[in-house]
Amino acid sequence: MFSLPLVEPRRLHVIMRNVEDEGGIDYVLDPGTGDASIPLAAMEGHFRGPAFTWPKVVAAAHQPDPNHTPAERLLLLVPACAESSCPHEAVDLVAEALAAVGARSGVRQISEELLNSRRYWTPCRWEYVDDVLVGLGPHTYRRHGCYLSPEQLHLIAAILQPAPNAAHR
Repeated sequence: MFSLPLVEPRRLHVIMRNVEDEGGIDYVLDPGTGDASIPLAAMEGHFRGPAFTWPKVVAAAHQPDPNHTPAERLLLLVPACAESSCPHEAVDLVAEALAAVGARSGVRQISEELLNSRRYWTPCRWEYVDDVLVGLGPHTYRRHGCYLSPEQLHLIAAILQPAPNAAHR
């Protein structure tokens, strides 16, 4: 499990399950309130997601973290992002992150595959409903009126809000 600090006291857990016949990756938000964790995405046979828009991935990747670099955080979060309007520069940013963690060849191709993979879900459109950004994809937890309460959707949006001057290349 990778535990990524967000706005205190919240954390995003990336849980890699390797139990036989139950393998997968879960993205779970610990709201830091003692309440139950909030599921964001599940990458497995019964997938749920995506969890993030590109600006949210960039914002979460650049949160202060004593244990993980922004490049490491970005690469942990990118698989749970599928956005229909992902900027072209995203490929460059992911390629830079791959190089920063030691990849030496094919970084641009790997970056494109990470951003454009259709293994779990297709690109997702996002829009504001009741003042909160929600996914319009059929499998996302962050879909309005489905899996999460309005309070949970607002909490997720507030926690993952990009900083006003964040670079969203």
